[in-house]
Amino acid sequence: MGIRERLRGLLSDEYAAAESGENAAVVVVFDEGRDGLAGLFIRRRSNEGDPWSGQVAFPGGRAHEGDATLLDTARRELYEEVGLKLDKDVHLLGAMRPVNPGNIPTMRVTPFIGILAGRAEPRRGDEPLDVFWIPLRELRYRVCSVHSKTRGVMQVRAFVYDNMVIWGMTARILRELLNALEPL
Repeated sequence: MGIRERLRGLLSDEYAAAESGENAAVVVVFDEGRDGLAGLFIRRRSNEGDPWSGQVAFPGGRAHEGDATLLDTARRELYEEVGLKLDKDVHLLGAMRPVNPGNIPTMRVTPFIGILAGRAEPRRGDEPLDVFWIPLRELRYRVCSVHSKTRGVMQVRAFVYDNMVIWGMTARILRELLNALEPL
């Protein structure tokens, strides 16, 4: 069974309007040809005004005034951050239900899910510090100490790969996807 069929119960073809800065989109890109199934991640740059500064995340960001829908936000952010184009480099499968980040509970973030098309390669844009693939079967889920800009040092359940810790909203999205994709 392919990714599309395994995620069918999680995904929708309906995309919300991109009304304000309290709406955002992320794009989860899978590649089936990298040591099994791999996911595309970024490491955010350290930035004083960014509540997710330095964290490992999916490409994405807040809706802008010119974005009619959150799909437009996803399309723009994916290209700005990793140089991939939806519909050309990434085949869109659909969107998950919106999630709320723990540090900004009024924000609604819609995760869009796609599969890398052909041999397209991501490239780091100006916003992320780094762009990389993680083989999903190598992720480990455990309790880790992390530093939150708003809460200080905390113990959280997180995914770990090498020296990277994926926690918070990104980990919640990833956990839901991995549960649907089991076994990898």
